[in-house]
Amino acid sequence: METLDFVRRELTSPEGPLYASLDADSEGHEGIFYTWTPDEVKAVLGPENGALFCATYGIAPSGNFEGKSIPNLLGGPLADDAMVAKLAPMKAKLLAARGKRVRPATDDKVLTAWNGLMISAFAKAYDAFGREDDLKSARAAADFVLGHLVKGDRLLVSFRSGKAHLNAYLDDYAFLGRGLVDLYESGFDRRDLDRGAAIRAHRSSPASPTDTEASISPPTTTRRSSRARAARTTTRSPPARPSPRRLSCVWRCTWTTRRFVRPAWRRWRRSRPMADRVPPAFASLLNASAYADRKDVVEIAVAGPRDAAGTRALLAAARARYVPARVIGWFDPAAGASDLPLLKGKTLSAGSPRPTSAATTRAMRR
Repeated sequence: METLDFVRRELTSPEGPLYASLDADSEGHEGIFYTWTPDEVKAVLGPENGALFCATYGIAPSGNFEGKSIPNLLGGPLADDAMVAKLAPMKAKLLAARGKRVRPATDDKVLTAWNGLMISAFAKAYDAFGREDDLKSARAAADFVLGHLVKGDRLLVSFRSGKAHLNAYLDDYAFLGRGLVDLYESGFDRRDLDRGAAIRAHRSSPASPTDTEASISPPTTTRRSSRARAARTTTRSPPARPSPRRLSCVWRCTWTTRRFVRPAWRRWRRSRPMADRVPPAFASLLNASAYADRKDVVEIAVAGPRDAAGTRALLAAARARYVPARVIGWFDPAAGASDLPLLKGKTLSAGSPRPTSAATTRAMRR
């Protein structure tokens, strides 16, 4: 949660989207904004609390970064709730003191791909912790990107100083599409699901270095030259972020078709040997394979008034346990029948909210 609070505080525009990055340097030195010495900590917290904080967060006279210390918990997370509560006001004081330092410069570009990843992160955090601020952050970022980085039927890459430019790449479509679907499953705004489905209906990869855009329209089959095929490179080494080529093959909610499932299995077969050796490096691919396999997908449909205690309890129970291949939908029968395949025919049970679930995905086809 603290990581998301940092992103909201340090990397979020007043209009809602996430900025690209913060510089590492300030005042001509790398990391000086974030590092501390024991004397600096004690000057803010006093000798006793300062010593406790330094001992807890590994702040030593020798330092761990160019003579100063980056606070860390390398000894393990804090398991004592009383200690966490005691340290909280100390951290707030140090944060306020740090705010008086010269800040690193901010790269205030708004990138579609990065925002897509953070929309997912905020939406999933809301599912896990129930903090309304996380859902609001996801919503604000999504609304800005869709309002400022869409031109006709195409996404754009970057926005700054009132201008958006560059036709989007595959990662922009894959990450934003995933983010919108995750946002739907958190806030249940049908617009997010519809826009996510439209964004995901694009070519599975760029045709060549000079044809990097991916159309929102459904993909068409074209004959590519051997030269173009050779130009399309794929790395099998684990990337530092989710692979857009793999995410683009994940089918969810309303677009379960063979044209998306087949590419997913092709990616999976090529990467399976390395994924077996280092599974943590292929989390997104393993998650995609669970959806493509179909038989392990868990569908959860909740029917009932959104603010009813029973509805909230059912949604909380559905989100309480991590399930790799899970789809959640909600609707209020009082507002009329839903046309989503997952929600068709669902009703209240004796006037009370009810869930329905299935371990297959056949009901999700259009």
